[in-house]
Amino acid sequence: MQDNINTSAKCCEDGVLDTHPQQFHSGTQSSNTVPSNCINTSQTKILRVGIDSLYLSYQGELFEDKSIRLNQLKKLAQSNKETDIPLAQEYIKGHLFEVKDRGRHPFAFILNDNHYRIEIAKLGAKRTPLTHAQISSELLTCQGAPLAVAVLTDIVSTLGIVTSSANVSRADLCVDFLTDYPLSSITETQWVTRARDIERFTSSRVFSGFVIGGGGNISARLYNKSLEMIKTPRPYLQQIYNELGVLPEQQVWRLEFQFRRESLRQLGITSFHDLNSALGSLWRYGTEQWLRLCIPSETDKTQL
Repeated sequence: MQDNINTSAKCCEDGVLDTHPQQFHSGTQSSNTVPSNCINTSQTKILRVGIDSLYLSYQGELFEDKSIRLNQLKKLAQSNKETDIPLAQEYIKGHLFEVKDRGRHPFAFILNDNHYRIEIAKLGAKRTPLTHAQISSELLTCQGAPLAVAVLTDIVSTLGIVTSSANVSRADLCVDFLTDYPLSSITETQWVTRARDIERFTSSRVFSGFVIGGGGNISARLYNKSLEMIKTPRPYLQQIYNELGVLPEQQVWRLEFQFRRESLRQLGITSFHDLNSALGSLWRYGTEQWLRLCIPSETDKTQL
């Protein structure tokens, strides 16, 4: 397994998403113009590839003094005095975390800032990981996963005795692209997939994308990212698109695969190190074995 990716949303003779980003690096990607063997004369340009969502857990045990401190801050967060609530904060390794007033079973505490959401087990917990954490999409996009995970590992090490490396419970891989092919013309029957369910979506009666295998251990989304960002602006991502030369009238589309823990384990991926070494293999599995887009040509009506 290696970092090079040669992924294609695999198509039949006239592949609409026959895109080939050459490298999967951390952080912002340079643009690549894809040699087109797509439908008719349609052109597809890869803007960037990356990890959009990442959920990790660490085995270990909470330090006793941290348990006392977190319980104190949690009580402040639960206080009826408005002056107490802003005091429910903890500064760790350059990050000022808000301590939530309650945990989420089976975790007793939650620390949250703009980059990390960290759930922490109570002192003495036997079957629960020390922490379960989510890294923000913005941090993954702007800084890259390896550095974001290294910082998270450093933060977790201040909370307790850590007995494992970062284990992956979910990873979402994405590719952003431009295309002049009318994606709205794709039908559900043209997707060849191991998933049972395919949903087609519109927004204000405008085609906005597909969700394939929603809720499963593996799922995929093909959607209009520009349209989504009208509802939920992401200035950092818009800046990246601007730097890559995307014009205001152009629509950025995203193909995104979500891999949950069970599917990752079946593919031999447990730790973040495993994931980072297998990005290319994951893309190939998603776009060659789990999902293909097959649109027969005018001369060949067979869906392969």
